Amino acid sequence: MASGTQAPRGCARRVAARVGTQAIQPYRWLWVAAVMVGSVVSLPAVWAFADIANGLMAVPNLVSLLLLSGVLVGETRAYLWSGGIEASAESGQRFAGLER
Repeated sequence: MASGTQAPRGCARRVAARVGTQAIQPYRWLWVAAVMVGSVVSLPAVWAFADIANGLMAVPNLVSLLLLSGVLVGETRAYLWSGGIEASAESGQRFAGLER
């Protein structure tokens, strides 16, 4: 687990892998600014920001669930109508047809 001093470097590497190395320096400045603001702002404001950030992270997941719901329904129907439930019950496997 990364300590507080190692976290900016590890995260900066992940940002650089996605965006490019030109994003490392602005990301580090943003990290320092967030640490400074978080140290002087009231605790309820910090928790409110954390709650909002967590809520916003759920948005892309919810959108992808909606977009993939047709695929999920199709795969579930195919599994159920192909006898997947009966095969898993007879063999004692939890998920028949899903090999690791």
